[in-house]
Amino acid sequence: MQELANSWEFKHTTSSPEFPQTNGQAERAIQTVKCLLKKAQDSHTDPYIALLDYRNTSLDGVGHSPAQLLMGKRLKTKLPVSKSLLKPQVYKHVQSMLINRQSKQKSYFKELPEVKEPSSAYMRCRRSCSIWLVICRERLVLVSPENIGTESVTPAYAGPCQK
Repeated sequence: MQELANSWEFKHTTSSPEFPQTNGQAERAIQTVKCLLKKAQDSHTDPYIALLDYRNTSLDGVGHSPAQLLMGKRLKTKLPVSKSLLKPQVYKHVQSMLINRQSKQKSYFKELPEVKEPSSAYMRCRRSCSIWLVICRERLVLVSPENIGTESVTPAYAGPCQK
């Protein structure tokens, strides 16, 4: 995969399947499309029209739709549109608008203090599991919730985490 990323000049970033929030933008897009398709199914309308309208909706902070950015023109929908708006155009300064939007979002980010090396760190195995993984001075221990935070970390068991 790394060879493909290097040859096509893109950055390949992996995320955990147990923690999908790490890929927030993609997860949000999937959530939006699922919601659109569910609404189209509930109202017995064509799902392709719903997706077309979504692609034609302008983005916040950019002022252009994904279709306009990709194809350089608006897509023809059921709404009447002037022919001049359907002609291809070159959209300049989109990159700077995206950078401005990102810098605005970064201004809301709060810098967290630096964490010193802890004596132990706690991590839940899975969201549906009550067993926690404790990293105590370079050794891994599985513990039950009632032992978390106590001085003596007693292992619950040494097997894999199960529901």
